[in-house]
Amino acid sequence: MSYQSLFNILEGQIDVEVQGIIASARKRATVTIKTAQHKVDSINKQLAEAASQKDGVTEQKQTKIRKHSLAKLYIQVKHELFQQMINKVKQRLAGLPEKSEYASVLKKLVQESTADFPECVRIRVNNRDASLTKRILSELKLNLEVEPTNDFSAGVVALSADGRMSIWNTPELRLEKVIPLVSPQVAKILYG
Repeated sequence: MSYQSLFNILEGQIDVEVQGIIASARKRATVTIKTAQHKVDSINKQLAEAASQKDGVTEQKQTKIRKHSLAKLYIQVKHELFQQMINKVKQRLAGLPEKSEYASVLKKLVQESTADFPECVRIRVNNRDASLTKRILSELKLNLEVEPTNDFSAGVVALSADGRMSIWNTPELRLEKVIPLVSPQVAKILYG
């Protein structure tokens, strides 16, 4: 399987996951917004009662207060939904090392990290992946030191001898790069 094919498969899987999460977020948003609307209605009622009791408070001020409360709660709910979606993707990525295709993904990550990095002398991987990485390096005929760590759950970090140059290639970092790309689509769904 070529590097590009595996990369396309990985990106395709991420796209499928994101689309599933977006669909789930839409359903949750509907329920959450209805719940929030009930809360806002209750708050509005309380605010209206409090405002009507004050001398000199006009209906226009009461309406402005209600609209502001509703808008604030609406934004808060949508932000929480977006965070829930991101957290769900992070949970799924945390389970990536348990999947059967992880060995081929790790191999591609090693290849990407070392391809244009002649200064690379060592690869840092999760403790669990040390023996798999050694096997991958042997298959790729790369004579690099494997440095086990618990700093990240999956992927690799390629390092120069002095450690000043490094290439981080982890699913978590890739997600962080994807978030700004999908955020406008998710925002459009959530915020209209």
